[in-house]
Amino acid sequence: MSFQKSVIRYWGRKVGSFARDYILSFSKEGDVILDSFGGAGSIISEALSLGRRGIYNDLNPIALIIAKANILKKDVNVNLSKKYANLYKVKCKCGELRDVLYYIWEGDKITKAKVLCRKDRNPLLDYEGKDVEEIPPVILDYKLYYENGRPFLKRRQVDKISDLFTRRNLLILNEIWNDIPKEDKVIAAFISILYQSSKMSRLNAGSWGVPSYWIPYRHLERNPYILFERAMKRISKVGGDWKVGSVEDVLKGESDIAFLNENAEKLPLPDNSVDLIVTDPPFFDEIQYFELSYFYAAFLGINLDFKNEIVVNENRGKTEREYLETLDRTLEEMHRVLKRGRYLVFMFHEENEEKVKKVKDLFSTYFDIEKEEIKTMSQRNIGDRNNVKGKELRVVIGRKL
Repeated sequence: MSFQKSVIRYWGRKVGSFARDYILSFSKEGDVILDSFGGAGSIISEALSLGRRGIYNDLNPIALIIAKANILKKDVNVNLSKKYANLYKVKCKCGELRDVLYYIWEGDKITKAKVLCRKDRNPLLDYEGKDVEEIPPVILDYKLYYENGRPFLKRRQVDKISDLFTRRNLLILNEIWNDIPKEDKVIAAFISILYQSSKMSRLNAGSWGVPSYWIPYRHLERNPYILFERAMKRISKVGGDWKVGSVEDVLKGESDIAFLNENAEKLPLPDNSVDLIVTDPPFFDEIQYFELSYFYAAFLGINLDFKNEIVVNENRGKTEREYLETLDRTLEEMHRVLKRGRYLVFMFHEENEEKVKKVKDLFSTYFDIEKEEIKTMSQRNIGDRNNVKGKELRVVIGRKL
């Protein structure tokens, strides 16, 4: 079973389909494949579907939750109390009280309501409304600032997480969180609805396509109950029946996959232990993964290891030089754990040839570069909207001598 569409929008590339050919070319069934920067899990999922075993790693605990939800299948039943269901009910043109799919806000006023009504074919009603007065029991006053006082690089006109939600949706989201079992699959379904439940949500834009914190003048307030029930249906259809174990279990052939939440500079793997590494690392300042994951982590009460994130971010004092030094250490670690004569497939998106050269110079310190390819992606990557390079994926293949 190949990797299916991620249950949650995870910023950046969806490279599992590209990894498939390299996994087939540079490994055989039963081999152990490592992804040091696992993200949503597409590479390891592809490896499993091809009869390989996998070791997934990512420093970001939010990525780990998403990857487990995408890779592992589990049936979970959830019943919501829906204490605040009346906050998403309006009188339809048919005369009946109907559920609201979403409200349309223009500035600080609700102007329309999309209603679920088969009689009237889900009409969009003119509707004057406002937020509720009730104060949510949990106010997410997590500020979008670093300890040094500088704002998040991707912060726009808001100062804290709670600014991104109406009181109505904070009430409902808090209720849903209290109702659900704290299992990875269900937690993933919950965090998958947070963006759409926020003021950042736009009409005809389901996922978090603009990687920043901003509220459009015309935005949606979607019904979290409906979002969650749909998310649970989607999430129940993805994943496989893989046996999860420790790194040792995977290396011995006793388990299919091990999940790690470690710094890629120091992995708990023996020397010369994996057969192939296929990875897609964060690249310079392309995407601020931890800044964006903070949105989810605030709800879950999870701390993020900002200090060890590999990224360029001027507001955090993380320079290009520091990025390259960290990348060098991760490449050295990949060299340590990879078996002699085996391959590292290193995928990245970068249009700046000077940066590409710097990365390749580091790469060639540890691996003999045998091939470099440019792949065209169907999904536009981060980059200029009208620039074809925004769809290009660079793949460097090196062998450990």
